[in-house]
Amino acid sequence: MYCISVNHKNSDAFIREKYALNELEKKEFYDKVRKNKNISGCICLMTCNRNEIYFEGNKAAVSEIENIYKEIKNIDYIKTLAKENNEKKITEAKKTMLITVRKSFGEKVCVNQVGSLMSVFFTDKKVVDYDTALSSDTEKYAEYFRYMLESGINLAPSQFEAMFVSATHTQKDLEATAKVIENFK
Repeated sequence: MYCISVNHKNSDAFIREKYALNELEKKEFYDKVRKNKNISGCICLMTCNRNEIYFEGNKAAVSEIENIYKEIKNIDYIKTLAKENNEKKITEAKKTMLITVRKSFGEKVCVNQVGSLMSVFFTDKKVVDYDTALSSDTEKYAEYFRYMLESGINLAPSQFEAMFVSATHTQKDLEATAKVIENFK
């Protein structure tokens, strides 16, 4: 048995709603599944907390289910879901990291961020160009870098480089990083 799941643990309500099959779509989905020789059985469970498709079949069944779903919803289930969840994670990570940095360092730090890329500058100025970047306390950043490295967190070795949150970073990783940042003196 296989299962493709979008649930409250891995996606917010907006995403779950987007992936849910309505009654007409379920009927169309089941009709196509019944005609597919690679799928021997299928159940769709769509609630406010989860959208799950349980199915049985041979190894080709997984891609067949994904293709049938894509035909009906016009969404590449796995790729789109991974992208949306990664964007959500990046947004949450940025919020967590920026709040933690601000709480820990106050106005003595500037965090520049675009997408999942960020740079931390130990300065009370807004860093917008080379000259304002030079106002940074590079010795303080070096101390911060060493502290983070000793704590198991790998950052860009220079505050003039960017660091990023990737799809491999879990919420647990981000919370652990925030806790390490909070303890930096």
